[in-house]
Amino acid sequence: NHGKSVHSTGWLHWVALAMLGSAGNLAWAEDGELWLDADTNSASLVVRNLANQELARFENISIGSNGTTQTHWRGDQTTPLGEYRITAIQPSLRYRLFIALNYPTADQAQAALASGGINPLQFRRIMAAHNQGRTPPADTRLGGNIGLHGLGQASEAVHLAANWTRGCIALTNSQIDSL
Repeated sequence: NHGKSVHSTGWLHWVALAMLGSAGNLAWAEDGELWLDADTNSASLVVRNLANQELARFENISIGSNGTTQTHWRGDQTTPLGEYRITAIQPSLRYRLFIALNYPTADQAQAALASGGINPLQFRRIMAAHNQGRTPPADTRLGGNIGLHGLGQASEAVHLAANWTRGCIALTNSQIDSL
């Protein structure tokens, strides 16, 4: 993976319920849901349809500087493994484009509640966001604001040489534009 150190590897699966239309509006995919599979071992992101056909592939993605984990904690610089839904697609001054995910999931929030990592009020707020199809709050110990994004003004050379994010999946600006 071009010199990038990955502490643990795995797959992330994201369900893309909508695709960005040419005018910047959300438009439903004609053939239903699309899947985004991030393979942290090969540092690639693959777009697939429901028939599991590969529609696009993006190489040299970057993940959290501390690799992957089952549960991301705020500030740990890891990328959480699991299956997530896209909750928002929005332009970003910092990252060019940000595709938000529903991290933490209900299961991750339940586990954090059971272990004392979050309190009942925080759990209810996360669950309310899930029930309303919104991005969960990011102000708990589980963190948040996990998604896919471009580089913005960041160095493409650094991106190609190291995993550098705080937990997201990063693509080059041209890749995020294509996605």
